[in-house]
Amino acid sequence: MYDHEKEHLAFQPVRLKRMFVRNRIVRSATNTAMGNLDGSFSQMEYQMFDELSKNEVGLLITGHTYVSLQGQAKPNQTSMCEPKHLSKMQKITKRVHGNGAKIVAQLSHAGAGALVPREPAAPSQIFLGNGRVAHAMTLQEIDDTVRDFGMAAYLAQQAGFDAVQVHVAHGFLLCEYVSYGYNRRQDEYGGTARNRIRIVRRIVEEIKQTCGEDYPVLIKINSNSYEQNQDYWKDLHCFMEILEELEVEAVELSGYDFSTFSKEEHCYYLREATKLRKKYDVPMILVGGIRNLDDMEKVLESGIDMVSMSRPFIAEPDLLTRLKEGQPESRCVSCNQCHGLYLREGRRCILHPYSEKN
Repeated sequence: MYDHEKEHLAFQPVRLKRMFVRNRIVRSATNTAMGNLDGSFSQMEYQMFDELSKNEVGLLITGHTYVSLQGQAKPNQTSMCEPKHLSKMQKITKRVHGNGAKIVAQLSHAGAGALVPREPAAPSQIFLGNGRVAHAMTLQEIDDTVRDFGMAAYLAQQAGFDAVQVHVAHGFLLCEYVSYGYNRRQDEYGGTARNRIRIVRRIVEEIKQTCGEDYPVLIKINSNSYEQNQDYWKDLHCFMEILEELEVEAVELSGYDFSTFSKEEHCYYLREATKLRKKYDVPMILVGGIRNLDDMEKVLESGIDMVSMSRPFIAEPDLLTRLKEGQPESRCVSCNQCHGLYLREGRRCILHPYSEKN
């Protein structure tokens, strides 16, 4: 049972750089596959954000929203580039704020994994199979993409989102730029760590110029790489130096291999996160393998500022209430079947009742 006489660190308020949040618990960005086909938030997403914020999640981050049609990853993905959807966005932000939580819009470009273009954009040419080839972006396309992120952030700001998070993880365009293997450019956007992070730097600067210096910008980035991991870890320190210089609100640390861990493994990237947090003056959020109150306490006692969960909140949106009432840990079994399950069966988790799709 939750010890009400002990104030767990997870439920204590936190101030990052500009944002004050009622507690240290984050709902990490999760593609719901519940969006409307026109790119707007659906009624089901509205209900999901309502339930999460009512059940004490302090900071909610939306699933990855696309900043341009060329960067859309999935048919049911939410758009952050069409002002006609502003009223539906405002409905969500108002409800979340009414429940005492903060909400962040995650901005993303799918890169080589984009849905629409026959030849999607990537840092360098990538052969995708089935006759499709991702083309190396021109300098003009890079400029256009930077501007797209800035305009998406402005729309999010107008919709009432408390901040934006720039998605530099999990294989999407900006992750491709900072990663070995994908980025083989020979110009100012390739080669050295400073060059590979240049597009991210420009995007953060563009957002601040468009939305104002005080509008918070978060970053999500991998702590490791599928290729040349030791070199990537060294470069990650360079990335952190630049993000510190840019005064980003917080860095959420994830990893490319998060789906390979079992239920028995906890706090996947804590060692890496602790090392980075001790060295850089950037608030840090850790996601991956956080399942219970003890996990949260362990992460926060190490100096990390906030804890973030994704799959556990898919399984149980009311997880925090359940933990307080004595449930020992999340029921999530790390099976990863939540990827695409809603589109197949109309439910988001194998633990949910089966329902026929409409």
